[in-house]
Amino acid sequence: MKTGTRSTAPPEFFSLQVREARWFYLDLAPPPGEPLAVVCGGCEHCDADYAMHRTTFPYLAIEFVARGRGTLRLGGRSMDLTPGAVFSYGPEVAHDIVSDPADPLVKYFVNFTGGRGLDLLDRCGLGPGALGRAFAPAERGRSPCKCSVRSSHSACPQPGIAPDRAAEL
Repeated sequence: MKTGTRSTAPPEFFSLQVREARWFYLDLAPPPGEPLAVVCGGCEHCDADYAMHRTTFPYLAIEFVARGRGTLRLGGRSMDLTPGAVFSYGPEVAHDIVSDPADPLVKYFVNFTGGRGLDLLDRCGLGPGALGRAFAPAERGRSPCKCSVRSSHSACPQPGIAPDRAAEL
């Protein structure tokens, strides 16, 4: 089931290669100079053949993988997507997101604009083109770390988002 929260059609950059989606979209053209404006976001349960290939994107974006597996090509680097992956992209950052057909992705995303949004991403180590790790919900066989987000800025063993900055996002 594909649903948006408005009666109008969703933005054309939303993928239709999803088996279920819950989206919201607000003002897709916020006033220039707005320090931070969320424009849209949601949760997508990707189809087995989900593949998103973009050379650029009009907004800043952050995505979180809740379940499934896939691959991400971000700014010329390839990485595996697994539960807990957090990544960002934006204008002039080419990216390809491909779901594993055997274990399709379930991911959350939010798209926004503004200098304040870019500053927050940078302060968290997630400027456009970055990949980090956060805890996945219900990850099996992993000892929980005492901080809520893995980071090179704390005593946690893996790099990711700075815990003291993650709440700002």
